[in-house]
Amino acid sequence: MKRIEAIMLLVSTLFATGCGKEKHHSHADIMGKPALDRAADQLQQTEFTAYLNHPITSGKNLIWCATMPLVWNGLMDLAGGEIHLAEGDPPIVTELNRKTVTKSDLDDSSFVALVGLTPGILNVIPKALAIKFKGQASPEVLHQIPTDLPPKSAVAYSYLFKNLEFEHHFEKLHQGTHFAGTTVRGFGFGTTRSKDLAKAAGQVLIHDYRGKNDFVVEIATQSTGDRLLLAKVHPDPTLSETVHNVQSRADTSHGIQPEAETRLKVPILNFRLTKDYDELLQKHIQCPNKTLNGQFFVMVRQLVQFKFNEEGAKLKSEAVAVTKSAILVGHESPQLIFDKPFLILMERKGAANPYFALWVDNPELLVPFTPEKAKQ
Repeated sequence: MKRIEAIMLLVSTLFATGCGKEKHHSHADIMGKPALDRAADQLQQTEFTAYLNHPITSGKNLIWCATMPLVWNGLMDLAGGEIHLAEGDPPIVTELNRKTVTKSDLDDSSFVALVGLTPGILNVIPKALAIKFKGQASPEVLHQIPTDLPPKSAVAYSYLFKNLEFEHHFEKLHQGTHFAGTTVRGFGFGTTRSKDLAKAAGQVLIHDYRGKNDFVVEIATQSTGDRLLLAKVHPDPTLSETVHNVQSRADTSHGIQPEAETRLKVPILNFRLTKDYDELLQKHIQCPNKTLNGQFFVMVRQLVQFKFNEEGAKLKSEAVAVTKSAILVGHESPQLIFDKPFLILMERKGAANPYFALWVDNPELLVPFTPEKAKQ
């Protein structure tokens, strides 16, 4: 009898982990090893923001992801209203209190966002991740939450995973591509295309082409509910304005297919960055909820891992906020060469806001080109 029970347990485990006909991969396997892996504050030419309405600084990259707004929205729900700091509100608090980005900007299957009090919430989050992502989630920031939190400390957490794969892969550029005077790894297509590469080129839709330095491109992926936009444009003062202007240009254009003489060259990105919002740490919360009021932040951290190459765009992000009680022009064939600053957006079709935005202004986040790596 024990042997039969053991066999039944093994069979059920195989089905639960997807080891039957369908093979499942963890999010960590899908993302792979990043080419750039470090704390965001170690970068000199890249800024990391928790809110879309952040100024774009000339010469600097700017990264934003919806996971931090989801965390803050959860804290506001728990707080019973806006959150303010006894020591004064920095811009991050003012902007996140606007609740510009909400769960409606994402599809339910792609994220988990939870908030609650210790110790219960620390048991709820792993179970929710396991159920939502069928055991494939690979949380990291979750395991970094302090273990010595007193009861009724607040934990707000979010996890987002997106894999926008291209049905037809583009071509690796074996000579690399140029961006801001630097040769980096890239993908795309030229004017001579194999049958498969022609199918890849057919996934590209060119919106509102105003010239080789001003255009918006959409690339179709296998995720029909999502949209992947690339825009080589002059930035507006803020990331939010730039994002919404690009969205408007794409929404009001029927788009055209690449011509026979059109080339596409896009830099490859593959990074994993962790950002600690130090401006919030040890600051005391003021809010209507008596339990949360007076508590102070002991951890506010966000992780963004982004991989963008000839196969598609892959995004994994986590964010957590932990508080402790006070005890706590003329016609030309479009040339789509991303060799100057450009924007990458990942968004749900019809959503008011994206769930990921990256303004690339310098090569710091790009994958350096070497002939040896290009042939791999």
